Amino acid sequence: MLSDGERRRRLSALCKRLRGDESLRSFTKNHSEELQGISHSSWSAWEARRAGLSADSLDKFANFIGCSHQSLFAYLDGSKTLDELLQPDLNIDDSEEQFNLSGNAAITWIESLSLSDKFLITSQGFNSLQTELDKLIEERAEKLAERKAKELIEQENQKLIKDKASEFEEEVIREIAGERAKLLVNLLSGTNYPRSDDISKVAQKLNLKTEDLIELCDRLYPNKSKKKHERGNTPHLG
Repeated sequence: MLSDGERRRRLSALCKRLRGDESLRSFTKNHSEELQGISHSSWSAWEARRAGLSADSLDKFANFIGCSHQSLFAYLDGSKTLDELLQPDLNIDDSEEQFNLSGNAAITWIESLSLSDKFLITSQGFNSLQTELDKLIEERAEKLAERKAKELIEQENQKLIKDKASEFEEEVIREIAGERAKLLVNLLSGTNYPRSDDISKVAQKLNLKTEDLIELCDRLYPNKSKKKHERGNTPHLG
């Protein structure tokens, strides 16, 4: 990387090439519109190597030459010759390239600035960084809120599913209880002791032991013997 003195020397050579044989005062006066406010004293300081490009004059000087910031920094840093800098390049889109600076070129330019310009660049860079950080925080907050909303919706859906499942389960239990009760009523509603095969079928459907159901029948029909039950004339349960 070239020293500040060498960069000023290259800037001086560029300014003298651009001015040509015209006097400095005449040059700055005749080209005042193209120079966009670059003063006679600034141009004189560049030619005399007393100053480098400031942040304010950088855009104006690059526009006057008709080159990108990157090309200008490349010349000042010694990676491009004066003839290469001033040679028109129709393939370069200045609107896209002028902010496409390499790391070394940007460092070179910043080191060539005055202290006040460095403070200006630093403050602008901090503001830009703060804006990007605020944007990033906002995006993260939106994503977090969206994720929390999805979690809450999922929790509500799971609760709703459980509630519906519980209601369905209760309904099924009621239906099963009703069917079990109906089987027992049909079995035990006759006047005669139930048939053995009917007792076995009901016990199987109710998932009971046949002996337990027979014991229940004995209690309900104390005056009926099992033998009579076996010959009983109660209708056969389907």
